[in-house]
Amino acid sequence: MSNDPITHSPAGEFLIFASSDGRLRVECRFESDTLWLTQAAIAELYGKDVRTINEH
Repeated sequence: MSNDPITHSPAGEFLIFASSDGRLRVECRFESDTLWLTQAAIAELYGKDVRTINEH
């Protein structure tokens, strides 16, 4: 983990993270110090079904 300070973004800013090979792309919202993802995005990120994410 880096010791670099977190860059604070305005509330509701959307960020896109992509894997180096471009096979996975995740859109999320950054607000304060929290990244927010939809349940569908979390399921895609972890390679699980959305129903599995909903259970937790």
